[in-house]
Amino acid sequence: MPNTSLRIQRLAEFRTRLQDRDDFGELNSTPGSPAYVSLGDTGRDFIEMAYEAGWVEQDFHWMEWNGTAEAARLNRLEGVRTATETEMARVLTALIRGDRFNEGLLLGAFQTGLLTALSERAAVLDAEQCSK
Repeated sequence: MPNTSLRIQRLAEFRTRLQDRDDFGELNSTPGSPAYVSLGDTGRDFIEMAYEAGWVEQDFHWMEWNGTAEAARLNRLEGVRTATETEMARVLTALIRGDRFNEGLLLGAFQTGLLTALSERAAVLDAEQCSK
């Protein structure tokens, strides 16, 4: 079980980096070739942090979860604003692991502000833990 305080803190620390709209990644396409995503330093570092901090759960059936009402609620900005740590881990697991099958999924979550919202929610949870 990951240290929840540490993983929340590590995700919260990404807020500033996620606000830099130019360094997460970009979709590249050339005529006659399939489009592909090139992650920038922030995108690569985000994925590395998520694995190291324990946000990507190994024993979670994320493909099944993606079809649930919970997943639909949490993949919207307003749903993330009240998410629990467990719910945040489910979203991050589904996004990061799903990106392997659907290239651009994680970049899309960044572009819509979902990753920033998750980081902001982590900052709120971190502040709540510190005030206890």
